[in-house]
Amino acid sequence: MTNNLNTWHNAPVRGLGDTAVDGLLSGTVAGLAMAATLAIAGLIAGESLTLILSRFSTKNAEVSLLASVLGHLAVSAIYGTIFGLIWHQLSKHVSRLGTVVIGIVYSLLLFAAATLVVLPSVQSPMLDIPVQFGLAHLVYGLTLGALFARSQR
Repeated sequence: MTNNLNTWHNAPVRGLGDTAVDGLLSGTVAGLAMAATLAIAGLIAGESLTLILSRFSTKNAEVSLLASVLGHLAVSAIYGTIFGLIWHQLSKHVSRLGTVVIGIVYSLLLFAAATLVVLPSVQSPMLDIPVQFGLAHLVYGLTLGALFARSQR
């Protein structure tokens, strides 16, 4: 008889497909938390909700605000899935706190890639608010890591 338990926390080992779906859903939730962080920071700064949401698009795009936000959530879900696949390989070797830390480090890597490569290439208005954008990425990583850590015992 084979042992179908994760030796770190004695939880049943989840398959790669289940972990990918967990990442998809957790990435979406973390993306909502990220968007909420940006919205709260903008409202505190006295910005309109329309201005805040318009930053999810590019400067020259004629895209609706709803499409921009849904695009953000789709990207968040994809990055969550990628995190889930990475976590699937590491989960046997890290604690719950380690999972949260990995989520934060992952989000900081995404922030670096976004600010250095992706956003400049599409002239994103997110570049106008680097501190808020960085904070929102920290919230994304913290949320993503915490959602994955919750499944660890």
